Amino acid sequence: MITAEGIVVPADWDENGKVIAVAISTYEEDEYIIDSENEKGRELLKIMRRKISVTGMIKSDTKYRKMITVKEYLLRSEK
Repeated sequence: MITAEGIVVPADWDENGKVIAVAISTYEEDEYIIDSENEKGRELLKIMRRKISVTGMIKSDTKYRKMITVKEYLLRSEK
């Protein structure tokens, strides 16, 4: 289990330009695709461009990118 802090950013779009996947871009310049198979991951689709702290399990997606299955997250201050 890891905890990563960063900003929720768009990661994939459908043919109409709608965001269908997000990632957390960390302050260490890592990027973790958010696993949207669970409810917590799907919630992050609604809070793009927000600072968050995410705790979860790491795995690879089908494109061998780092993916995090979100166990919990915390919105961070915008200050």
